[in-house]
Amino acid sequence: MAAAASSIIAVSGRVDAAELEEALETLLGGWRGLAEEPTPASAPPRGYDHIEDETNQVQIVLMHDAPAEPSEDAVLERLAVRVLSGGMSSRLFTEVREKRGLCYSVHARYSTDRDFGLVSASVGTQPDRAQESLDVLVSEMQRLSTPEGKITPEEFRRAVAGLKSGLVFSGESTDARASAAAHDLFRLGRPRSLAEIAAEIDAVTLDRLNAYVASRQMGRVTVQTLGPEALTVPASIR
Repeated sequence: MAAAASSIIAVSGRVDAAELEEALETLLGGWRGLAEEPTPASAPPRGYDHIEDETNQVQIVLMHDAPAEPSEDAVLERLAVRVLSGGMSSRLFTEVREKRGLCYSVHARYSTDRDFGLVSASVGTQPDRAQESLDVLVSEMQRLSTPEGKITPEEFRRAVAGLKSGLVFSGESTDARASAAAHDLFRLGRPRSLAEIAAEIDAVTLDRLNAYVASRQMGRVTVQTLGPEALTVPASIR
């Protein structure tokens, strides 16, 4: 249940702040109630689960913990995931799809909240290629933290350019700016300007990013599959 005391309203665009405040008071001034913010009582279960279904395609989803939004490592994680899944030159696209032809689509994304973050990766493939798809997906995600998997200068440039271009496009939408301001207020306690976010990205060096990924651990991973048969999860992430 939402209550006025815990609600956030963000508005972007050419508006009169006084008129907006008056309208909100008229519309929502009588909104009363109490609602305690839910807090996790325990850690979520980890491990592997399979849903058996006679489908022509196997769906594989993998998730692991990552820095929360307030962490200074959040921008580093965001860049690392761009290296994994930031377009047709990304590692997952290259290794899972282009080199081996295991799937049509493979993605990874980094999602954050105030108190937690997670990286999720997904791939859809044919049943006879599902085990190899999972194995390669895990291998590439782990290789990022090895000496052999160091991020190259070209990968770094693409990741930075990808993040900043997304930032520019989001600045052209009032909906996106309002949404970002509301998320920042909830997750960080204050909204950030586009210039501040861009400066945070620009402050990252390749050496700093590689030092971060070298110390980065996936930890115990959650894997969910849907398809005709269960798969074998690599021992390194159990």
